[in-house]
Amino acid sequence: MTGMVTAVSLAIYWQRGPRALQFLIYFKLITSAILMIANYRRQFPSDVFYLNFGVSLRLLTAITVSTDLLLWIAGLIVFT
Repeated sequence: MTGMVTAVSLAIYWQRGPRALQFLIYFKLITSAILMIANYRRQFPSDVFYLNFGVSLRLLTAITVSTDLLLWIAGLIVFT
């Protein structure tokens, strides 16, 4: 799911250029967070492994979304 959001974000970035970067960062953060939360709620029994170690769903979502955003920004820097 986040791969699709990344592809849409990259397509918009290549069409609009750097002026769309601020919008795309917010777009990617919000949509990735919504999709991750929906995915975690759908796959809750498999996430019990992380919850048993004291990692909350909020922290797990925050780490996943921020890592995805940082990799996306790094990809923009490298490939543009």
